[in-house]
Amino acid sequence: MSAQHSTAAPAGIIAPDGRWAARCPADGRPTLAIAGIDNRPESIDIAVTKGRPWRRQARAGIYAAHLVTGNRSDDRGAF
Repeated sequence: MSAQHSTAAPAGIIAPDGRWAARCPADGRPTLAIAGIDNRPESIDIAVTKGRPWRRQARAGIYAAHLVTGNRSDDRGAF
């Protein structure tokens, strides 16, 4: 996300457990979010073996009724 949108939607990195690992400030300044990644199997077991399959099943088709088409929806470069 570019800095001019940071006041509304600051960039960040979300850890496998769903918490923010790092987050940029919401003040319009260019900033980088940096986080260490612990890729040991025991550190991500719950997120990968339990959370990911549950989210995939829970979201299956949940957005289908809300899909729209049109100029604003088709422009993926606008915020």
